[in-house]
Amino acid sequence: MIRGGRAVLAVTALLLAAACAAPTTSASPPASTGSPAGSTSGSTAAAAGTTVTPRPGPPPTFDGTGDFYAAPDPLPPADPGTLIRTQAITPKDYDNKVVLRVMYHSRDAENRDVATTGTIVYPNPGSAAAPAPSAGYPVVSFAHGSTGLGSKCAPSRANAGVGSFGVEGIAVAADFIGLGPTGQHHAFMSGPAEGHSVIDIVRAVRNLADAHAGTRWAAVGFSQGGHASLFAGEQAKSYAPELDLVGVAVAAPPSNLDETYPGDVAGIAAVTKVMTVFGLAVDHPGLVPRDYATPELLAASDAVQAGCVQDLTMAVAAVPLDKHWTRDPYTTEPAAAIVRANSPGLHPAAAPILIVQGSTDVFVVPARTDALFAELCAQRATVDLRRFEGVGHDENLLKLAKPEFTSWLGDRFAGRPAPDTCASAVTPPATAAP
Repeated sequence: MIRGGRAVLAVTALLLAAACAAPTTSASPPASTGSPAGSTSGSTAAAAGTTVTPRPGPPPTFDGTGDFYAAPDPLPPADPGTLIRTQAITPKDYDNKVVLRVMYHSRDAENRDVATTGTIVYPNPGSAAAPAPSAGYPVVSFAHGSTGLGSKCAPSRANAGVGSFGVEGIAVAADFIGLGPTGQHHAFMSGPAEGHSVIDIVRAVRNLADAHAGTRWAAVGFSQGGHASLFAGEQAKSYAPELDLVGVAVAAPPSNLDETYPGDVAGIAAVTKVMTVFGLAVDHPGLVPRDYATPELLAASDAVQAGCVQDLTMAVAAVPLDKHWTRDPYTTEPAAAIVRANSPGLHPAAAPILIVQGSTDVFVVPARTDALFAELCAQRATVDLRRFEGVGHDENLLKLAKPEFTSWLGDRFAGRPAPDTCASAVTPPATAAP
């Protein structure tokens, strides 16, 4: 069992490494009301999307009075991407750039209007070396790795950098719905909600007149952000038809959430499972954690729901593995169907996909990514899977993959044909018992 001492510290260190991995600046980087009981809300939620016409103009600027992250209550209805407020911030190494913390409208898994937050970086019109392109700058929407379930865990709260991966244009990064606005909880692994926030921050920057954002964009994500980016790719055509998604580039994206694969580490899988069940419960009232969790695990639920990676990992790891569940939520309905519906790869992608994977990753093991690759190829997606030997699930994967991302994204924005390695896809490997 995983209690204190080295086992807890090892799991915590691994999770922190995954959460902290993000593009460096030189690289370019309310709890939703639930859906009806038993709802499985997968990518089909995107069908309710409509074209949003940008309304460039000066958005409300936060004057420093009160709490930037206090969402309006009640929230006045507005189109996805409508800016609620902005605040200039000054991360290091962003010369000649405008960097904004923003709050904007998005949609949860049931397409309900919610406030969420993020970061936007664009060329400073007063110091740009050349005028903006006539069609506007291309946009890279970066989706971050796991940070936790509490509102305090938003990357924008820490002035996190946003990388453009070599694309000369605009970089944006959503915090994901439930991260950021005070008092909310994040619906961890809720694919539609994640994807909406990744798309809607692209809409948000198009509402900033001096950003000169175009319609062409790409999604880039690491770990949980890979999960979010893949969902954004599935949703893009129906949810945001006014935008032109050119590609989705992801590193070690979680998938097949209810499956266990060779190489999975029990302690890591246990923490991820707890985060998934408690996170998805935010969007799905039909999934009630106390119907599955033991009293010991429920006693840690406050730290899980409000904590960031370190605190929630320590809280979960302090409970013996055989004391987590009275019923397995990955095999018992309605939780099982909800978890399955929030795995990427169940619906066709709207653009080519690049996947990079480390051979020694113990968070998202290679066998899991191989299964996703085979599933995407079976849908006739254009997918390029690239493997890095001896690389795990941390910042080294993004660092080593940066040239791959830069080249691949450059080709997508240039309109060149995307490489496809689906000929090498094999039948997904047999999974182990959960």
